[in-house]
Amino acid sequence: MIPRRLLIIGDSHTAAPRIALRETRARWPDFDHDVFAMPGGSLRALDLRDGVFLPASPEARKEMRFYNDVTALPLRSYDGFIVFGGLQFSSSASYLSRHRTSDLAAAPGRPRALMSGGFLDAVLMRRVSHSVGVHVAKALEELDQGPVLFMSAALPSDAVLGSAEAKWQDYRDLARRGDGPAYHQRFLTQLDRALGPGIRRLSQPAATISGEVFTAAEWMRGSFRMNPRRDVAHGEEDMIHTNPSYGALQIDAAMEAFAAL
Repeated sequence: MIPRRLLIIGDSHTAAPRIALRETRARWPDFDHDVFAMPGGSLRALDLRDGVFLPASPEARKEMRFYNDVTALPLRSYDGFIVFGGLQFSSSASYLSRHRTSDLAAAPGRPRALMSGGFLDAVLMRRVSHSVGVHVAKALEELDQGPVLFMSAALPSDAVLGSAEAKWQDYRDLARRGDGPAYHQRFLTQLDRALGPGIRRLSQPAATISGEVFTAAEWMRGSFRMNPRRDVAHGEEDMIHTNPSYGALQIDAAMEAFAAL
């Protein structure tokens, strides 16, 4: 059943669905919604007390007010939740920059030491279970007042392959070795374990994926920052944020998931 009062919550990756809901609201007439967004570090610094998210630090309070015009977020009126962002697969590429498991490529270039699959799974589990997105989703699940959906940040833009930025080197190497799809699946397996059976993970829309571990650049051109008061576009150097067209697909996927519950 589609919730009547829906809360969308997360970090900067809420901008795409927020703007999609504003610009094409008639596409989803069956629910009311609020969007609550904060930078990841401050989002983590929220305490859930008696059904209310409250800032646990002065900085979190400041950013809660700046981005949302509130200093407390009561949750009791909502009967459904979607958490967007708070976790990126691309940041895990560095784990394989110097190591590999026996089922991953021993590509030419820098040697990579073998490690066990069990150890890699444990590293990934620690990464996802301590992420901001999973932290928020689990807190909402504990309320037991409506379904919780989770969609992590999109895969990086395929423009990364043509970028000279050093920060993308590990991810480029991962993709070029051919390890990306198997490693991504391993990451998702651990993410599903961390979320548990009570939280539904939404997959990235298949139509947006390029080369198995990238998002086609067309879904990222024209992305916007988290600023709630005016639309501020990202620069061309941004490779991780999606645009409102992608956001519309996210809301479509969420409505389909809610209807199936």
